[in-house]
Amino acid sequence: MMSNIGTDTTKRRVERTKKKLLIRGRASKRRPPESSMPKKALKGSLPENVLTLAAFDAEAIPLILAKGVRPEHFESSVYRTLFERSIDYFKEYGRPAAGHLYDLVEDRLTSKRNSQVRMYIDALSDLYRFKDAVNRDFVIDQLGDFIDQQELRRTIIEAAEAIQRHDVAEAREYLRKERVGAGFNAAQRRAPRA
Repeated sequence: MMSNIGTDTTKRRVERTKKKLLIRGRASKRRPPESSMPKKALKGSLPENVLTLAAFDAEAIPLILAKGVRPEHFESSVYRTLFERSIDYFKEYGRPAAGHLYDLVEDRLTSKRNSQVRMYIDALSDLYRFKDAVNRDFVIDQLGDFIDQQELRRTIIEAAEAIQRHDVAEAREYLRKERVGAGFNAAQRRAPRA
């Protein structure tokens, strides 16, 4: 009996959160002026825009996949999960997750880890709020730089970890692979869209 009470409370909380976020998403169809946006949001706007397109834009999703964007290109575990589940949804149903985003991460919204729940709620709120303001063509054109930056960041972290283990040879190998692969990958990703 006790477990049903907790489950019912959690379900009500998720439903209230969904309603609040949907209302916020409908209330603002335009992105606020950049001067009113926090600096952190501006710094991370390309990953947010890519995620927004992956969640809401049926025409953009195949382009995002063709450019080679993968979940590991997102620094935030919340963004990685939302991206991965949005893409899986698209592959299975042939349409963006859009109104089913909450359903896709309900397990995360009912998590016992309150800090993570808050991060998911914030991310979902932002996605719904900015979904109509993202310029698809601009974001798709920026994907090559986004991927290059994320790949380079990952390589630097792997090399630094190898150095901390006193394995200079492995660190050099990570950096060598990045130099060799960077030219080919960048040219491929910057190829004109069809």
